[in-house]
Amino acid sequence: MKAFYLRNKFVINRILFILCFFIFILVFFNYIFRLIAPFVIGYALSLMLNPLADFLESKIKAPRWFAALFCILLVIFGVTLLTNLIFSRIFK
Repeated sequence: MKAFYLRNKFVINRILFILCFFIFILVFFNYIFRLIAPFVIGYALSLMLNPLADFLESKIKAPRWFAALFCILLVIFGVTLLTNLIFSRIFK
């Protein structure tokens, strides 16, 4: 058995590494991603809405707090509209 391990040490170590990697990915997406998903979604939304807030601040001369409030209300309106459209199609 030891001779087999010594001959195939690289392949066995590679297979164990890949197996451990897949187990880590499974654990990450099943448990940990649930905790950090709101932060990832919030960060993505802030990246998408920052150009709109910059436009409102520079071209329209609105204060930053107003631009941020407008972006937040725009997201809430969009999610509400999308949810209403989806549920109206499902429960028609």
